[in-house]
Amino acid sequence: NFEPGKTFARDVKSLPDSFFIENRADLWMMSPPCQPYTRRGKALDAADPRAAGLKRLTNVLRTCPSAALPCGILLENVPGFESSHSLSELQDSLRIRGFSFFMHELCPTQFEIPNRRKRFYLVAVKSTRPNILGTVCEPPREHTERRLEEFLFGDPGRDYYDEEYKLPAHYLRYQAALDVVTRSSTESDCFTGAYGRYAKGSGSVLSCGNHGMRLFSSKEITRLHDFPELFEYPQHISEIKRYQLIGNSVNVRVVAALSKDLLCAAARASQSS
Repeated sequence: NFEPGKTFARDVKSLPDSFFIENRADLWMMSPPCQPYTRRGKALDAADPRAAGLKRLTNVLRTCPSAALPCGILLENVPGFESSHSLSELQDSLRIRGFSFFMHELCPTQFEIPNRRKRFYLVAVKSTRPNILGTVCEPPREHTERRLEEFLFGDPGRDYYDEEYKLPAHYLRYQAALDVVTRSSTESDCFTGAYGRYAKGSGSVLSCGNHGMRLFSSKEITRLHDFPELFEYPQHISEIKRYQLIGNSVNVRVVAALSKDLLCAAARASQSS
């Protein structure tokens, strides 16, 4: 899906200051683990070991030379992060190092995608110029509601039923708790990494009329995350693993809109410096 490039598979906590000084990244795009902040978890916040990577980057912002800092930052996390100690520490570091920042809660439904996936976003640019960020990623005030059938594969004559994705037996035990949608629905529930394994709260199931109910395929969920049609999973990855991967991903349309605004703001900051 991507051209070969310079990548590092490293734990952020292990990166010394010299790594940031030598590489001088233009942008930091971050999606820290959400478990420390999710309402369903233990809400340990910064005390959770999984928050250590973000804490490391927060410290880098405070201590590294200015030339080693990015010109822009985009961070994504779950609702609830906005009241966390981790965010408070990050905000302090951003202010100390001369960043302006803007925070949003956005959902794909605001961008004509029929899937609820509300997330917290922070956009920061290295500049204290007034209004440098402008109106960051304001969703369209008027938008067209799109039906789920635009994102489905299969035979419309059979209401898109696919035997390969028939509802697993363990889902039927929780039928009253399922979020059931149809081809004409204009919203669907957030798909998590537990989809296909846990019935409750992991994402919608599709009612195909007299044919029964089925799961969404990983490709259909990928479409609802607005990934390009050319995107492919490696053939050796199972469908359950694909659910895990896309369930921990981001909505491309929302992040693309934020990234565009961030790059424009960074360019304005560069011209005024």
